[in-house]
Amino acid sequence: MDIDDFNQLTDFVFDQSTPESGDDDDAQEPEPEKVCDATSPHDVTPNVRVIRRRARKACVACHKRKVRCDVLSRGNTCTNCRLDGIACVIRAGKRVRIKPIERVDDVPDCDPAEILGANPVPADAPATLTPFPSFGDQTRPIVTNPFASGLNPFPNFSSNPSSLHPDMIYSYFDFIEAETFSHIAPEDFKFLEFKGCFHLPARPILDDLVREYFLHVHPALPIIDERSFWEMYLPREHNRRRNGSQKISLFVFRAMLFVSCGYISANTAHQMGFQTVVEARTCFYRRAKLLYDFDTTSDPMGLSQGALLLTYYSSEREPMANSSWLRLAIQFANAANVAMYDQDPTISTEERLKRKRLWWCIILRDRILPLGVRRSIQITRENFDFSTPRLSEKDLEREIENSCVYDAETKRDLAQVFLAQLDLAVELTDALSFVYPANGFRSFDKLNYNDVMSMPKKIESFKDNLDSWHSRFNEWVVPGAWLKKHKSVMLYSGLTSMYFQSARAALCQLESFMLQGDDTQLHDLRMKQLGSELHMSVASISETVRAFVQLDVAKYLPVSVVAYIALPIILHSMDLQHISATNARAEGKRRQLRLLNEAMDLCNERYTGANSAKIIIKKSIEVARSEKKVIKDKASVSSSLTRSSPNLEDWLEVFVRNPAAFLRISFSVDMSLAVGRYPTTQDLPRRLSYGQLAPSRSIPQSLMPALVVEDLEKDVTTGDETSILEPIKNSYLDYFDFGQSQTEAGPDRNPWSGKHVDKILEEVLGGGDRFWVTEGV
Repeated sequence: MDIDDFNQLTDFVFDQSTPESGDDDDAQEPEPEKVCDATSPHDVTPNVRVIRRRARKACVACHKRKVRCDVLSRGNTCTNCRLDGIACVIRAGKRVRIKPIERVDDVPDCDPAEILGANPVPADAPATLTPFPSFGDQTRPIVTNPFASGLNPFPNFSSNPSSLHPDMIYSYFDFIEAETFSHIAPEDFKFLEFKGCFHLPARPILDDLVREYFLHVHPALPIIDERSFWEMYLPREHNRRRNGSQKISLFVFRAMLFVSCGYISANTAHQMGFQTVVEARTCFYRRAKLLYDFDTTSDPMGLSQGALLLTYYSSEREPMANSSWLRLAIQFANAANVAMYDQDPTISTEERLKRKRLWWCIILRDRILPLGVRRSIQITRENFDFSTPRLSEKDLEREIENSCVYDAETKRDLAQVFLAQLDLAVELTDALSFVYPANGFRSFDKLNYNDVMSMPKKIESFKDNLDSWHSRFNEWVVPGAWLKKHKSVMLYSGLTSMYFQSARAALCQLESFMLQGDDTQLHDLRMKQLGSELHMSVASISETVRAFVQLDVAKYLPVSVVAYIALPIILHSMDLQHISATNARAEGKRRQLRLLNEAMDLCNERYTGANSAKIIIKKSIEVARSEKKVIKDKASVSSSLTRSSPNLEDWLEVFVRNPAAFLRISFSVDMSLAVGRYPTTQDLPRRLSYGQLAPSRSIPQSLMPALVVEDLEKDVTTGDETSILEPIKNSYLDYFDFGQSQTEAGPDRNPWSGKHVDKILEEVLGGGDRFWVTEGV
């Protein structure tokens, strides 16, 4: 207890005859006392009583107990309330005619449609969303798909600023749970109050934030049960109070609001007092982080949930913040034994499902985040048994029929996409541990000869597992019926495909890196195959982004996409450096670059981390220009390639003819995303240093993938090597051709290779060139 607290306590026992405190209107006039010194109520003179001046105002608790209150001198919380750990509330005097703030409990009855939007669903919609009754009822409302027309089911929603209440303290919302703050120092409490950590937006704005969360965040990371949340959040019938057992942590709810800020409109941000969406998102992140920093909650489950949501934050100043939050989420989950959900017989079924849901969300985030920012995963097979039953559709069934933002059919489709991502996360466990080691990229320099020799077959095994998953995923994604799906389903399915292609590209890049120094004919042939596979993956990512822009869902892309599209933007820019402006394909390349540009700009309007990616892209293009001269000087082209391969005039030619130059650029991009700064030549693996290739040692045919050996034998027999690059020229994913290719019309065409619509693209591409369009474009 500090000195001020001690002095305040002594005040209570010093003079028991001191008059009680109270409100101005309730207080009696004190009897005349002999005052020795009016300047200090605590001064004492001989034979004179201490004059204790009555407090002008007392809080409700002190007034009821009739004890002295120091709320006016201490700030927001008086000494008594702070020591007792209770809320300090000051009651307005009778003479002050102030209309009290309306409590949430007193809000009139309204249905979910009123909560979620001010405008009704158009009359031509197939159905309307009716309020669901209490979940104990036998009847259930029939809800069809009123959201099929667009991603946002309430596109015209706008709150009237004049009708908004000011931000309200969290205690007015009875679904918010907060622990006692008695352990927080008064000055810290004042600081948190000053920063707005204890205040939440009023209902009209809060409804908008909550709706955006369940539209755009929850489908990808369902850490909480949506049905349980709506039971807590929606106003009760006849203003009945809620069951106190179902509440959400203030820290978790703050983290939810932070993530949803990336999807609000500029109008909503302005109504909250922010100039831009980025400013609102940053402010909400700081408030959630302060709640964590000042130890406002001790529940490890809640801390894990909140920290997992904060992994969506990154900035130029804090490039590693997302991985740090992920590490904290895992630590708090382990403290709560979340990973032991299937082994603890003492927990209830509801608690088991809650832990299971959280743990698999952590695993999924531990794959998507490291894959994008090129960092090592934290949950490996060494610390978790992946044969443990994972989250299933049955586990998510409870919330499928009880969503206030999606109909049941869309919710089921989104659940299927999420479960497919969980399967992909398991397949990525070994591959990502291999591609992005915990000790960084320089650890590749420590590999011995046997490790390098065994690389090709290991990588091929990882690719086979991924291809097997992709085949199963494509069976579910039926091209004919796909265009009838909700745009949210198409968005998250496209993102899933992007994750798969990014992982495959990373494996191709690693294998080509390991082949450096091997100058045999087998090496040349394998490099052509790897170039073809890498081209297919990058082209698929570009095609997916093009579909996002055409479907008008690119504005809902998560922040992780910024890292996934950085390399395709750089490679397109490299192509435009090597091709003349009069080339027939130059315009197609320029258009594709602008589409990627469009997606990046949309992310930059909402996320602070997008600016870091722009800086990396800019620097990489400058490095690519300098590498161009190195390629011309060395010009070490294999004889087999120069005999018959066509002049491709793109980055693929650079990859095949001088892979070290290409790998220096791609590895620099990877390391930049991983550590937040562009690497120097000394930071790169020695294998990629200028003139520092490893001694030439050929890899035995027995350790190479079987496909390479078969193609080598075929090449020796027929002498035709152009067939190796044939997939590149004929692929429907060829991003140099905006028309529909011949293979696109086949029965197995990819659903994301939609036809080019000139009219739509002209509207999309009307923004002009961007900063990364290179000279001569």
